[in-house]
Amino acid sequence: MGRLWGRHRYRVPWAKTKSVEGTLVVAVFAAVGAVIAGLWFGAPLPVARVLAAGAAAAFAEALAPRATDNLGVPLAVWLATGGLESAGGP
Repeated sequence: MGRLWGRHRYRVPWAKTKSVEGTLVVAVFAAVGAVIAGLWFGAPLPVARVLAAGAAAAFAEALAPRATDNLGVPLAVWLATGGLESAGGP
C-alpha cells in the first residue's frame, strides 16, 4: 500500500524505509482485525483496546528490524488487546 500511494517517507535507523500512509493502513486494518477477531471469538473489545491494537501494530511494524514484523506485530496486538489477561494462569 505504502509503495503504491505512499508519498511521505520516514526511516528508523535499524528498519527499512516506510511511508506514513502505509503505517496508517497497518493501524486501520489491525484495528478492524481486532474487532472481527473479538466478535468471532465471542469477546468483543472495548473501543480503547481496538484503538490500542491499531496503534500497537503500527508502532511495532514501524520499529521492526528487517523481516521481524511477522512476529512483532501480532505480539504487539496480542499484548494491546489484553492477551496476558486471557492467557490464564496456574
